[in-house]
Amino acid sequence: MKDPYEVLKEFNIPFKKYEHPAVFTCEEAERMAKFVPGVPAKNLFLESGKSGKYYLVTLTHDKRANLRHLSGFLNEKKMHFGSPEKLLAILGITPGSVSPLGVINDEEHQVTFVLDRDFLDIERINFHPNTNTASLVAMVPDFLRLMRGLGYEPLLYSVPIEEISKKE
Repeated sequence: MKDPYEVLKEFNIPFKKYEHPAVFTCEEAERMAKFVPGVPAKNLFLESGKSGKYYLVTLTHDKRANLRHLSGFLNEKKMHFGSPEKLLAILGITPGSVSPLGVINDEEHQVTFVLDRDFLDIERINFHPNTNTASLVAMVPDFLRLMRGLGYEPLLYSVPIEEISKKE
């Protein structure tokens, strides 16, 4: 597995690291890592039931993913969460540590990266460095430069308003 810190250094991405107890959900992160600046990323590893394609979806932490709506956006019939075994085999990470940085281990480029369009209006994003005991904070333009540099042009996704209000 590649070292995420070495990759960030290689692409000259400024970031700040914050260590915290292990968190497995956004709710836990809100309690345990609330001191971390920026908007936390909620990351989902999804698989298409029909085509067998894999997707890494990054939303702002306060949103829910409507898999039916997301399937329509991606022109897929049906989506479901990828298995922990596939997550480990493709991105080299385990549930609770899903991160956009997992793509550094996607040697066959099997994953399509989907990004919540609202991140474009946010200054800083925070995400795990492929482990759930730390969070990294980076400027969104630097984060996008990294993802593009790794060969992952994000598909920009707008979460439906009704999905945002259900979370509140």
